Amino acid sequence: VGPLDALRHSFDQGAELILTPHALAPLDDGYDPDDRRIMQTGAYNLGFAALRSSPETSTLLDWWADHMRTRCVSNLPGGLFVDQKFMDMAPAFVSHTDILRHKGYNVAYWNLHERPVALIGGQWMAGDMPLILFHFSGVDRNDPSVFSKHQNRYSAASIGAAQELLDHYQSELKFFDDDLLKDTPYAYGTFSNGVAINNAVRKVYQRQRPDASRDAADILFTFDPSFFNALSDDIPDQSGATVTRLMHEVWRGRADLRLAFNLRRSEGRKAYADWFAEHVADQESVPVQLIPNYRQPSDIPTPSDVDRSVDRDQQNGVLVAGYLRTESGLGEGVRLSFQALAEAGTKLDQHVIRAPGFTNSHEPIAVSFEQASNPIFLYLHVNADQTEQALGALPSKLICGRYRIGYWAWELPHFPQDWSGALDALDEVWVPSRFVADSIRPQTDKPVTVVPHPVLSPAGDKTRAQSSFQLHEDETVITTVFDTRSFLRRKNALGALQAFRDAFPDPDGDGVKLILKSHGPVDSPLARKFFVEAARTPGVVVKHAVFDQQAMGDLFAATDILFSPHRSEGFGLNIAQAMAAGKAVVATGWSGNVDFMDESNSILLPFSLQPLAPGDYPFAAGQHWAEPDHEAAVESLRQLVGDRTLRTRIGGRAEVRMRENFAPARIGAQARARLDSVYGELRA
Repeated sequence: VGPLDALRHSFDQGAELILTPHALAPLDDGYDPDDRRIMQTGAYNLGFAALRSSPETSTLLDWWADHMRTRCVSNLPGGLFVDQKFMDMAPAFVSHTDILRHKGYNVAYWNLHERPVALIGGQWMAGDMPLILFHFSGVDRNDPSVFSKHQNRYSAASIGAAQELLDHYQSELKFFDDDLLKDTPYAYGTFSNGVAINNAVRKVYQRQRPDASRDAADILFTFDPSFFNALSDDIPDQSGATVTRLMHEVWRGRADLRLAFNLRRSEGRKAYADWFAEHVADQESVPVQLIPNYRQPSDIPTPSDVDRSVDRDQQNGVLVAGYLRTESGLGEGVRLSFQALAEAGTKLDQHVIRAPGFTNSHEPIAVSFEQASNPIFLYLHVNADQTEQALGALPSKLICGRYRIGYWAWELPHFPQDWSGALDALDEVWVPSRFVADSIRPQTDKPVTVVPHPVLSPAGDKTRAQSSFQLHEDETVITTVFDTRSFLRRKNALGALQAFRDAFPDPDGDGVKLILKSHGPVDSPLARKFFVEAARTPGVVVKHAVFDQQAMGDLFAATDILFSPHRSEGFGLNIAQAMAAGKAVVATGWSGNVDFMDESNSILLPFSLQPLAPGDYPFAAGQHWAEPDHEAAVESLRQLVGDRTLRTRIGGRAEVRMRENFAPARIGAQARARLDSVYGELRA
């Protein structure tokens, strides 16, 4: 409404933090909110605050952000109210804090009693001071008589001249697209595979991981049923019937269940387990994977049992369903598979699945192929944890009567038993490497077929990349590529940075650069630590962005060495693409990448197998992965940077290996042979 002169004056007087109190006078008239409610929700309203950039305010924001990761909840009895209550501490943390007592700032339902709004001589006033900022909260777009649904002190008709402001605000809201707002999902409402996160699930996580100091965003949003299905730590006696963490949390949250079922007694646990299996899916929207002994209603078919008979009269062709427009490794994998099948002359159709958390803006596949009119094969290129969800979302006409093939990657030696339902829903599994096959085969008697990713190296422009990354012609370029969604600990990006730093203390003098090409979320403590260290390291160029095929081709054209000190790979598509481009690669000698890497065409780092710690990766319990030898990585980088001939020889052999064994036509023919074999068996 007016200029922010009071803020400017406060900053001129040395303020670093400016806060507005909810009220300057008591609220004791019997309505809600009252003084007690204000004390519970926080002395200061965080709908408005002002900060100067300073060491103390930076420390405050870091502290605040850290608490927001796991404590941004409404728990008044526990002393928490979302982001706001924490700011009661701010004046103690920031020595130059100004509590702004100007009545014209942050006028709202909680302080209107002390600063009535009036229009006097064309000037809006709040009490005896000019009105600067009016804060609308709890407005009902469908009921103009409501001033705020968060209080019972005022209606729209009882706020005096402020009703004119409310009417104007309501009129502005009409320009918002209701359908857009309705269709925009809550960003933290589902796991990465689309399974909904309900309140009981959140409370289990809060109870088990109150600080979440090790948990990156990719860990948080990976659906791991074993975490929630573990036995409750607070019920030592689990005889009669077991009570999981989630079962206990649902029980805690409902008075009727606490009265009906005594979990301290065996018969109470047994009765509760029966109730949970029968009713919790409907009453609490609990995913079926988190319901022990779940009883599927007889009238609701599951993806694993609906129309499992294959219609043998269908055409020998493939319906490819997957993230065909997603800018990720999974998206690139399904696009390459589609191209390979097309080059092998397979009749094809396609169905695009949108991946949550991505923009899904990749250009449609520009590959010519023969259209399949009624293909017998459904080729579902999503990972195991997304398989049942994806099948359930597909129209029945796309899955009924078809032979279902899932294409899965997995990066640890033991395949999670929690995903057995995904195995039940398929007829066959294809995997990109022997490593993945060895993980899955012990869990199923269904065919598990190794069909590697086809590998192409997009043509690139070295000069354009040198300009983009500010590289000199005589510099040796080392590149590390990763997606933060693929788990930073697994990719070991920090290990790559440390090895470069130790190998080249003076990168300018050595004529070497490290390009860190990444994309994905950066809001976890590990990601923040990594990118801060990267920015401080001489000789490092950070590029955090989604690259299209041309940009990746340019990057590989400018690269001399691809460096991947990973702890585990299901296949290693970026490694394979760099090798196809004739680049020398240094990578850990363990997991899926050893299907195409050996001592003749790359440098394989020695390693030791180490157990995973909780939070390192989904389903970490009992698993191990490789810890690459740091000194060997340092020495390998120095050796390749100092020996151009060695780089050329290794890169040349790598290019030949990928061209002869992993070109799309070669992999397409391999896939086509398996499809023809299955088709023959089905038709026999």
